[in-house]
Amino acid sequence: MVLSGARSIEVAKTIIDNPYNYMVLETNRLKYGGQKEKFKSALEVLNFVDLADTINKTIEKLESPQRIKTDIFYTAIECIIENLGFHDAQFKQYLIELDKVYSYSQIFQNLAETDYYMPFEVDYILLGMTPEELNNLSQDKLNEFSESYGDIWEEHNEKKITVDQYIGRAKLLIEGVRRNKAGRNSVKTT
Repeated sequence: MVLSGARSIEVAKTIIDNPYNYMVLETNRLKYGGQKEKFKSALEVLNFVDLADTINKTIEKLESPQRIKTDIFYTAIECIIENLGFHDAQFKQYLIELDKVYSYSQIFQNLAETDYYMPFEVDYILLGMTPEELNNLSQDKLNEFSESYGDIWEEHNEKKITVDQYIGRAKLLIEGVRRNKAGRNSVKTT
């Protein structure tokens, strides 16, 4: 989990009392090529792998043949660090496994803390945006972009669009952001 604002102050007190339960990454030295954003996104995915592993262990104890395949998340970490986007087929597999985590997470929510969502910034990078492109967006433009992307995500989540439509619309949205950055078009897509 990447901490920010008030949450970091709250967690800092817990870290002081239990220092061996936490890892802290000093980010001051991460200055080049979007390193900080890459590590932040990679850690978010790694946190998600941990959640998927917890769910898998629970499912295994229930003797269910179902499993969440975490390989695609490790591939996501590699792609983020290497500054590579996913191919459509990889992103499709990523969404399938992500949806499984969300589905199981809702079932187990009353038993353990599983209410966790992958930050959209991870998706943006896996869809081909670079951390530098994200950093270069003003907060207003990033909020507008995230709102539009959230609309697409919601339609996918409610099964109103297919995975292929989701990927296509998300990539169109990214292209719109790039054109807008160049001063041409609006961020919104339909």
